[in-house]
Amino acid sequence: PISVVLFDLLNLNNANREYTSTFIVRALEPLERAETVYLYLLTNRGEIFPVHGFPQTPNMAFLPPSRGTEAGQTAAIPPWTRQIHPLLDQAIQKVYGIRPVDDRDPGYRAATTFTALSMLQQAFCVIPGPKTIVWITSGVTSWPNYPHGCKDMSIAEDAGTYVAGKCTDKCKGQVKCIDYEPFLQHFSAELNRSNTLIYTAEDLPAGTLPPTDRGTSRDTLRQLADLTGERLYTGTNKDRAITEAMKNARGRYQISIAAPAPNGKHHKLRVTCARKDVRVDAPRGYFASEP
Repeated sequence: PISVVLFDLLNLNNANREYTSTFIVRALEPLERAETVYLYLLTNRGEIFPVHGFPQTPNMAFLPPSRGTEAGQTAAIPPWTRQIHPLLDQAIQKVYGIRPVDDRDPGYRAATTFTALSMLQQAFCVIPGPKTIVWITSGVTSWPNYPHGCKDMSIAEDAGTYVAGKCTDKCKGQVKCIDYEPFLQHFSAELNRSNTLIYTAEDLPAGTLPPTDRGTSRDTLRQLADLTGERLYTGTNKDRAITEAMKNARGRYQISIAAPAPNGKHHKLRVTCARKDVRVDAPRGYFASEP
C-alpha cells in the first residue's frame, strides 16, 4: 500500500511547526522499507511541494519528479527516510515565508486548501491499489463567512468542473457564507472509489479545545473521518497518526453492499464484527448523490 504524509503549512499553527516536524521525523526515520512512502508539504501558496514525491506520471504534472525513485533501484539502498530530517528542514526553508494574503482570511485558506486536496486526490486516481493519506493540519473551516456577499466556488477536474462550495445564508451569524459540504461529499466519494483512506492529525497546541460547531475546522476534519472511515487524531494522540496509518494499511480489504437508489441524502453506515477486541475502521456514512 502507498502512504502519503501531507504536512499542511498553509493552515499551520506556527507555534507547533518545529514540534510537528519532529514527530514526522520520529515516525518515518526508523522505517526499514520506504519505497511506497511519500512526504509532501501544502505550502503557504497552496502548492503541493514534494519532500520525497511520486515518480512523474502524465496525470500529475503539478508534482515535480522526485529524486531517488528511478527504475532500477533496489531495497539494498538505504531508505530515503534515513535522511528525512535534513530533507524536511531544507524543504520547509525553501517554501516557508509570508503568505500571499492575510492568513486570517478563512475564505482564501478554505478555497486554496480544498483545491489542493482535490489535486492530490486526482493524482491518486491513476495509481492502482490501496492508498493512505495522513493530513497533518490545524484544519480549515467549511463555512467561511462572506458578510458582503459571495459566489459559488467551482473546482476543475479531468472529468469536468463541479460546484464545490455553494453561497448560502444558512451559516452561523445570519451572514452570507460558502458551504463546502458539496466538496466534502465529492472528495470523500472519490477517495472511496479509488481505494484511498485519509487520516487527519489535528495540529493544535496542547490543551487547546477548538469549537466543534457545524462548519468549524474540527467539524471539517470530523466529517472527513466519518465519510472515509478513518480517524481524527487530536492532542497527544496525533503523534500516532503516521505509524498507525501505515500499520493499519496491511489489514485493509473492501466489501460492498446493495445501496438504496441515489436520493442526494446522507445515509449512515455501521460495520460490526462478532470477534472480541476487534476495532473496525469503516465509513460511518455516505451521500447518495450518484450511483
